[in-house]
Amino acid sequence: MKVEHFFKVIFKFLQASNFVLPNNLLDFYESLIGNLIYNFDKRGRKKVLKNLSIAFVDLEEQKKIEIARNFYIHLIKNIVEFIKLSGNERGVLLKSVEIENENILRKEFEKGKGLIIITAHLGNWELLGAKLVAEGYPLNVIAKDQEDTYLNTVLVKTREKLGMINISKKTVSYKKILEVLKKGEVVGLLADQNGGKGGVFVNFFGLPASTYKGPAFFAFRSESPALPVFCLRTKMNTHKIKVLPPINVDNQKEKSKFIFEFTQAYTSIIEEEIRKCPEQWLWLHNRWKTKP
Repeated sequence: MKVEHFFKVIFKFLQASNFVLPNNLLDFYESLIGNLIYNFDKRGRKKVLKNLSIAFVDLEEQKKIEIARNFYIHLIKNIVEFIKLSGNERGVLLKSVEIENENILRKEFEKGKGLIIITAHLGNWELLGAKLVAEGYPLNVIAKDQEDTYLNTVLVKTREKLGMINISKKTVSYKKILEVLKKGEVVGLLADQNGGKGGVFVNFFGLPASTYKGPAFFAFRSESPALPVFCLRTKMNTHKIKVLPPINVDNQKEKSKFIFEFTQAYTSIIEEEIRKCPEQWLWLHNRWKTKP
């Protein structure tokens, strides 16, 4: 069974059961389901442990297993929270999200030159988008279409219901994104996945990783500031949005040099954040698939 089909089954199950389960049992329930999936998803578990071994060469095997188990639990929590975002509990969930250093975000946005938000499949990225919109930021998200039609429809409809503008990666053009930025709006980019043969190779956990050029290209062609922003789960099961200062690379440099340096800069930031909470990153993705 493909990963997307597998998680569609989990999503539907959680969607049905979430409405009848008391909130005080949710944490136990999510841990139970996460551990069950870890035990039964042999293919996924193997991929997660392999990627952890690539990233953390010297880490003890038992520690990798612990991170992998917690990763599955975190993923279940994300799914439950996404279901809440699409329902009546949205307001309560959004109130539990604190934005750290929002003054940086607000200051850069109010310059009126558009804003590039660079994030990763770390923490709860859907909740990040929902919170930014709730705080008044006009957010356009560039998203990869899911192969599973049901999941893709649910994701797109929920984002649009929350006030985001969902832009499909399949149909988007560089020109359209630059126009959005020129209007002073916000563009959100998940910038931590394999960029394929057309990507630029930068260092990620000590290995060359193909990375999409889009974020760097938009930063090069526009005057828009680019901020790394992450929505991370706290130990208390609340969330904190971490806003970091704009990525500062001189765009007077030659284009290819700028793109490499900019991409390496934000990729290093993403790596640093993953190291702080490794169980919150999407280890199911084959990040180092494309070789130089």
